[in-house]
Amino acid sequence: MTDSMQTNQISSVKIRGLFKRFNHEIVLQKNDLLTIVTAPNGFGKTAVLRAVDAFFNRKFSFFWRTMFSEIIFKFENGQRISIYKEFGTLFEDDSTESSIVYVKGEGFENCEEPYALKPKIPRSSYSYLERSLPVDRVGADRWIDFPSEEILSTSELVARYVEQLPEELTKSIDMPIWLQEITQEHQVSLIETQRLLALEESHSRHLPRHSRPVKPDSVVEKDASDLAEKINRVLQQYANESQKLDQTFPKRIIESHGSAASTESDIRERLLELSASRQSLVDVGIIDEAVSEPIQPSQIFEEDNVRRILSIYADDTQTKLSVFSDIYDRIRLFKEILDEYFTFKEVRISSENGIIIVDSDTGEQIPLAELSSGEQHELVLVYELLFKVKEGALILIDEPELSLHVAWQKRFISDLLKIQSLRHLSVVIATHSPQIIHDNWDLVQELSRD
Repeated sequence: MTDSMQTNQISSVKIRGLFKRFNHEIVLQKNDLLTIVTAPNGFGKTAVLRAVDAFFNRKFSFFWRTMFSEIIFKFENGQRISIYKEFGTLFEDDSTESSIVYVKGEGFENCEEPYALKPKIPRSSYSYLERSLPVDRVGADRWIDFPSEEILSTSELVARYVEQLPEELTKSIDMPIWLQEITQEHQVSLIETQRLLALEESHSRHLPRHSRPVKPDSVVEKDASDLAEKINRVLQQYANESQKLDQTFPKRIIESHGSAASTESDIRERLLELSASRQSLVDVGIIDEAVSEPIQPSQIFEEDNVRRILSIYADDTQTKLSVFSDIYDRIRLFKEILDEYFTFKEVRISSENGIIIVDSDTGEQIPLAELSSGEQHELVLVYELLFKVKEGALILIDEPELSLHVAWQKRFISDLLKIQSLRHLSVVIATHSPQIIHDNWDLVQELSRD
């Protein structure tokens, strides 16, 4: 395990009474850092992934609306967290009984008592609820729900309409310190089956939330813009580093007078290496090609001062180019994987457009939204893993086989392992596809009725 991996990994996830029918347990692979989960449709493998994502990203609404008895997270250091439901009153001033979600920790400091996950809805937000939901306030803590004509408490209202409320509102929960720390310590990302469209609300704020129009955005186009922004941020870092070094260059030349000078062969070797590094950045599209003449053999290299100046120049150039190291590795692997998949197409990268796809024969640019669904799924998935998820995170991928040709599915895990090696990710895959599994059946855990 590398230093960038999370130190206290989740070792297993157990869920009892899922949909009042299933008891499942997933034991995460410790050494391979890749766990594959398979199950028939309707057995809840997606729900298990969402439970992990919901807890560590504090999307507690999942636990209020999902039918389960208990969810248990175990960790490699022996700590344990249990999430379970009981029937009772959620708020002191609320006499209405409902299902309450409790969290109990073992092995944490000051975690002796179970903690009730209660949405903290301040009274100042009550007017927002009235504007956004088909309800009206009829008492101190009573609401009439117009679709059902029922009288609800605030807790019942939140539980019923949690999907239509902003996460900022439902995430507002007073948590004990140990619970805050464990959710902050673990970086978890869920890549769901709906990957190609991002739903964004319009700005019609005067309309109730449930009736605001929603427009789909192409994720491939958003990813291209995102990469362009990332490249330009690094280019700005490069410019800032160059400016700092250039300002002190004369002073450092003077200070180097009298010091030992590198040999001509050492300097030429370093300059060739730097030229190759710069060309690598040009090849992947991060920087533009610059025309420069190679330094020819000359008697001037016999002078110590010349070699000292060139040595400082080489040091500065290496420092400047080092700012591209991380993004270069990611872009290189991104292009390498996609170029192997895309037929008659070439992936190009630019600081202006981010991702460009061109026809290999004609050189004409192909709009990203016109790629096949399989090509878009592959692009989005690889981009997410290389550029969006955090270093060392636990990644949950639901049905990576969507829209992928059988041959592509067979190559998926080998490409995933390359990404894992670069980003130090631990991955859980939920799949129906034997082609995705390929020859990795030793990593498979099947969820069954029992």
